[in-house]
Amino acid sequence: MLKLLNLLVLLVLAVFFCSEAAKLIGVAATIGLCAPMLFMSDFVRIWQITPHAVSTGVILGGAAIFAAAIRKRAADLVLIVMAAAFGTLFNFVDFLVNPPWMPMLLAFFLVAAGRGAPIALICVATWFSAYGATWVAKWVAAFIVEPSFDIKTDVIDTALFRISGANVKVWHFPLAATAKVFTNAFLSWGMLILLPVLLIFRLPLRRPPLSLAWPALIPIVWFEILSNHSQIHAFFVSRSAAAAIGVVAAAALMAARVTDVRQIFVAARRWSSRDGFRMREIQ
Repeated sequence: MLKLLNLLVLLVLAVFFCSEAAKLIGVAATIGLCAPMLFMSDFVRIWQITPHAVSTGVILGGAAIFAAAIRKRAADLVLIVMAAAFGTLFNFVDFLVNPPWMPMLLAFFLVAAGRGAPIALICVATWFSAYGATWVAKWVAAFIVEPSFDIKTDVIDTALFRISGANVKVWHFPLAATAKVFTNAFLSWGMLILLPVLLIFRLPLRRPPLSLAWPALIPIVWFEILSNHSQIHAFFVSRSAAAAIGVVAAAALMAARVTDVRQIFVAARRWSSRDGFRMREIQ
């Protein structure tokens, strides 16, 4: 019964997220944003694990509320306070599985709506600051309640292990975590569906400008800082990698000025016709 409730809540929040994203960045860009999440991660099975379903629900619901606030031209201060509230809340529902996913979406919605990189960076910094401050508050509370709580053993040593601890599953060289996590995303079951679609329709993507796609770098920074943790739990952590691919895809569609689903097929037919004409010329 609980798993079915998880499924229902996730479906409702996913629809809410897609609706608000489409109103802000367009239907086509929303498809580009969501398709990798759906096909390059275990999103369709998250409902079976309650803690992960809750954290994913907070990501989707919170990002949707944030997108709605941007669309309604909320003041910068309001958006910053919202980012702080989301960071604090997220600390109670996610145990280092997918923290970069949510601030990346917040930043992307801001730059995609034309609010600029400065406010986006401030919201990202605020989100992570609130997330980290909540951890510190938890540690202080634990020490007050239980004096035997050892900061060095229970906090510092654990943090160092998650960053660069020794483990048979871990490679200790730059970008090892990023490579492993993204490889896991590309080896997802959904690529059996997504790859043929991309090859058949030849979607008209353009190289997205860095000013629009840079939020996708946020998960990469997280993967590298928590390299050990990211590699050990690559299967779950790869959700953030899939979401980052979605941000790049959405940015590419926006750069190509594709806003409606019908434009995707029209542009794809033009590309196919152009290639066919070139082949006839060669022959």
